[in-house]
Amino acid sequence: MTGDDRLWERDLRRRLDALAAACNDLLLPGLAPHSVYTLSEERLRRLGRWLDRDPLPCTIHAAESPAETAYVTGRAGPLTDRLFPAAGWDDLPRPGPRSSVTALLQEVGLLSNRSLLAHGVHLGDEDAELLARCGAAVALCVRSNRFLKVGDPPVARLRRAGVRLAVGTDSLASNTSLSLWDEMAVLAELWPEEDRGGILAAATLEAARALGLGETIGSVEAGKAADLVAVPWRPGPEDPTTALVTRTRAADVELVMVAGRVLLDRTGQTGRA
Repeated sequence: MTGDDRLWERDLRRRLDALAAACNDLLLPGLAPHSVYTLSEERLRRLGRWLDRDPLPCTIHAAESPAETAYVTGRAGPLTDRLFPAAGWDDLPRPGPRSSVTALLQEVGLLSNRSLLAHGVHLGDEDAELLARCGAAVALCVRSNRFLKVGDPPVARLRRAGVRLAVGTDSLASNTSLSLWDEMAVLAELWPEEDRGGILAAATLEAARALGLGETIGSVEAGKAADLVAVPWRPGPEDPTTALVTRTRAADVELVMVAGRVLLDRTGQTGRA
């Protein structure tokens, strides 16, 4: 390990300790390395060993684009040809060729039941089976993927393999909103029509489980935090679940409660309870 790596790890430890000291029931620490192409393999391995000692949740962008796949498999592509020179990263050590992004993540110790992969667009059958065996989850960010023109995630393949799925948005750099309502409506295009409840679960309980919080939030159950969102019911041709997934938008929300504390209440303004 180089001196820079040691300084990097000490700085990361300091930041995590400061975050842990500031945490409470609504704020928990975790690690979120951006991707396999913005960290050296040595630093990815050090994070893997760290997570082996400290059971933190870990989120990483993975299998998002063909360019990322080309980078990991040892082929030329826009990351090495354009991004790295533009960022001044020409000397960034490139990992040895692997068969896939998931293979690299497994080798460096970043695949476990505490791992959440953002995007997961370019995943084959073997990748899906590996994620299912490790218990890793994938956050689907369909609108971001379409904005960047990198393809749609293989929802059917991931569901068939038994991979845990959550709903995500990525950031406003590649999306028009951070609304899970908007995201669910678009995800419905890739999800079996007869299982709209699966989309709702991916945005609630399965998302909580992907973050290691399934025992405390994500569903309305005795003993869990009172996290609630209320929207008006407008009768239509769909069942309530389908209406929630495909027709509800952020502007429809009339009440938001987090851990029993009301953060938004429009019911008094509208006269509806």
